[in-house]
Parts: sequence; C-alpha cells; structure tokens
Amino acid sequence: MKKQVINKDDLSRELADELCLSPRQVKSSVEIIFNRIAEELANEKTIQIVGFGKFLVRKRKARVGRDPNTGERLNLPETETPVFSPSRNLSRLVKGKG
Repeated sequence: MKKQVINKDDLSRELADELCLSPRQVKSSVEIIFNRIAEELANEKTIQIVGFGKFLVRKRKARVGRDPNTGERLNLPETETPVFSPSRNLSRLVKGKG
C-alpha cells in the first residue's frame, strides 16, 4: 500500500472545500496553528488537544553513538526533541477500531 503524503497546501485546499472558504484564508489559519504549536514547544510547553493527542518536548539522555562511516565512537550530548503522543481515540481510529 502506497502512503499518501498531504502537505499544507493540500490540507488547506481540502479544508477550504469543506468550510466553503478560500484556500488562502484556510492556509493562513493552518500556518498560524502550526506556528503557535512550534512556539509553545520552543518554550517547553505541552499542547494537549483532547481527542487528538499531545505535543510535548522530551529530553533524550546523553549517550554513546557510532559514526556510521568510520565506526568511531561518539559522545552524543543530551538533547530535547519534539514528540507527538496520540490520544486513545486517535490510536483506535488508525488501528481500525474507532
């Protein structure tokens, strides 16, 4: 099964059709939402959207890795990374039990 990729333009066009708005208006709203989520994550805040999921920042411990080209050991520092945790409803829907 080939996975379909939907970018912001596609999403905006589809939402515009459903909402009877112009794609430009919807794309602006989509951009505002995504930018706001990114800003909140940058400030180490968690965004919880009930019924959808939670966006948060998780710390990854420092660890030893390897350079794939040379096999040399590398000390990788502690990092923070954005994470999405789906709600139970979303997980069930994706698994076909929703």
